[in-house]
Amino acid sequence: MAMWDAPQSLATTLASLFNPPPPPPLLPALARAPPPPPPLSPSAAWLASGAERSAADLLAVPGVAAEGKAPAEGGGGGAMGRGRVELKRIENKINRQVTFAKRRNGLLKKAYELSVLCDAEVALIIFSNRGKLYEFCSGQSMTKTLERYQKCSYGGPETAIQNKENELVQSSRNEYLRLKARVENLQRTQRNLLGEDLGSLGIKELEQLEKQLDSSLRHIRSTRTQHMLDQLTDLQRREQMQCEANKCLRRKRGNS
Repeated sequence: MAMWDAPQSLATTLASLFNPPPPPPLLPALARAPPPPPPLSPSAAWLASGAERSAADLLAVPGVAAEGKAPAEGGGGGAMGRGRVELKRIENKINRQVTFAKRRNGLLKKAYELSVLCDAEVALIIFSNRGKLYEFCSGQSMTKTLERYQKCSYGGPETAIQNKENELVQSSRNEYLRLKARVENLQRTQRNLLGEDLGSLGIKELEQLEKQLDSSLRHIRSTRTQHMLDQLTDLQRREQMQCEANKCLRRKRGNS
C-alpha cells in the first residue's frame, strides 16, 4: 500500500510545480477601472480649440511654413523658415493663382466666422484679375446690404432734402392720379346719363341709371313748374300795377 502511495504523491508534487494555482481574486476597490479625467471647463476647452485652430491657420497661411522650408508666396525666393512675407506682386503666375485661392478662401471663412460669432451683417466682394466675381453676404441679399451701405455713407443733409422733395413729388403725383380718375368717372357718368356708352353696363347698373334719370326728371319738372309759378306771380303783379296806373290816369282825365 505504501509503495503505491509514493508514486502518487510524487505525481501530485510535480503537477503542483508545473501548474501553479490561480491567483486570488482582486478586491472590488482594486478591480474597478480608474475614473475618467474631469471634463474641461468651457474657457479651457475654448482655449484648447483656439490653440489648435491658431496652429492650423498658421500652417495654412501661405508663406509661413515649417522650419527648413521656404515660403510659398515669394516664388522660390526669401529666407528659410518663418520669415516675413514681402508685400509685392507675385511674378510667378502659378504661385500668384495659388496664393489668391488660399487668401480668398481664408478671407471668406473669416467673414463667415465674424458674421456668426458677432451677429454682424457682413458683405464681401472679390474680383480676380480675370474679372471673376466672388462674394459673400450674411444678410438676406447683397442688394439690400449695398442699399443700407449707401444710405449710411451718402445719407447727408443734401440726401435728406432730396428725399423730401421726392416725397412731395410723389404726393403730388398721387393727388393728380386721384383727381384724374375722378374726372374720368364723372365724364363716364355724364355720357351714361346722355345715353352713351351703355353697352358696358349691367342690368343693375342700368336700373340704377334709370332710377337716377327718373329722379332727375322729377326734380327738373318740379323746378320748371316753380319757375312758371314765379313768372305767373310776377305777371299778375305787373298787371295789377298797370291797372292801378290806368285808374289813376282816368281820374286825372275826368278831373280835367
